[in-house]
Amino acid sequence: MPYQPLLALSTGTVVIIVAVVIILLGGFLYVAYLEWKKRIEAMGAMAKELGLEFDHTPDTTVDDRFRQFRIFCKGKRRKATNTLSGSIQLAGSDRQILMGDYEYTIETGSGSDKKSKTTNLSYLLLSTPGIDAPEVIIRKEGLFDKIGAAIGFDDIDFESAEFSKKFHVSSDSKRFAWDLIDPRMIEFLLDTESPTIEIDHGWVLFVTGRRWKVEQFRPMLEYGDAFLQRWPDHVVRGLAEGRYRGED
Repeated sequence: MPYQPLLALSTGTVVIIVAVVIILLGGFLYVAYLEWKKRIEAMGAMAKELGLEFDHTPDTTVDDRFRQFRIFCKGKRRKATNTLSGSIQLAGSDRQILMGDYEYTIETGSGSDKKSKTTNLSYLLLSTPGIDAPEVIIRKEGLFDKIGAAIGFDDIDFESAEFSKKFHVSSDSKRFAWDLIDPRMIEFLLDTESPTIEIDHGWVLFVTGRRWKVEQFRPMLEYGDAFLQRWPDHVVRGLAEGRYRGED
C-alpha cells in the first residue's frame, strides 16, 4: 500500500495559516514602529528641555568626524540616529555635546555562509578642558586583559591596588594618566558604575556597549559632568601649557 501522509493540509487551511503569519508579522512591525516613534518623541522632548538641537534622521558622518574612537571604526553601514547636539553648561563652563544612538554591522563568512550582526548602542561625547589631551582609555578589567597581563601586555598601574585590579587604563602619556586619575578620581570611578571612557582629540566619549533607555541619558550626562569636575586644576593648566605633548 503506498504511503499516505497522516495529515494533508487543504488549500483553505494553508490560506488561513499564511493569513495568521501575515497578521502576526504586521502586528510585530506595528509595535516596533510605535516604539520607534515613542523613542523619537521622548528624545526630542529631552533635547528641548536641555536646549539642544535634535535630529532623528540617519547621520553617516559621525564615524568619520570621530574616527579617533574605536567604536566608530567598527563594521560597516555605520550611522548615528536620534542625535542631540549643541552647547551645554557642565563642570563650570560651556561644553560641546553630542549624544544619541549608533549602530554598525559586522559581516563574517562568505557566499551561502555569510552572516551579519548589527550592534545598537548609545553614546555621549563631551568636549574636554584641553584640546591637546593625550589619548586615555579607562574601562573595566576583562578576562582578556588578565591573560594579556600574564604574558607581559600590561596596562598602566596605579597606587591603588583595588583600582588597578578593577580597571584597565592605557594612554599615550603615562604621566598624563597618572595626573588625571588621582586619588579623588580613583575614588569616584570605584564608587560608581563606570562606563568605558575614552579621551582623545579634545573629546571624551562615554559608552556602555548597549542602547540606553531614554531615561538613562540624563544620568549618563550627570556622570560626564561629575567626571569633568574631577579633572585636577594642575592637569588643565598643564594641557594649556603643552606639558604633556610628545610624551609616552
